[in-house]
Amino acid sequence: MQKEHPGLQVEHCGLFMDKNSFLAASPDGIVICCNHCFPSVGLVEINVPFFTRRDLTVKESCENKAFFCAIENNSIGLKRSHHYFCQIQGQVGITGKIGRFCLEIKRSTRGKNLF
Repeated sequence: MQKEHPGLQVEHCGLFMDKNSFLAASPDGIVICCNHCFPSVGLVEINVPFFTRRDLTVKESCENKAFFCAIENNSIGLKRSHHYFCQIQGQVGITGKIGRFCLEIKRSTRGKNLF
């Protein structure tokens, strides 16, 4: 990631309250990218699906119907039918961090990054 985005920073964050005070979001972090990205601020959400403990490849994980991502047109994306999609959309709306990269980092229990 550092090669494509030099100067990339990930910062911890806390709870974001909606302006109406009845909704809140707590992403796992905020990512700040270099100047050539627009928008340059996004969210980090870290998830470890149970079946990644079998150390599957990204393609194998996406073939699992329970996995929250799918491969469509050679691109990996979050399934709109999965509850993580609603979670991410809520986080984007509440934090105001609309971005082209609302990063999702999935890790297997062996520490291997899937994305």
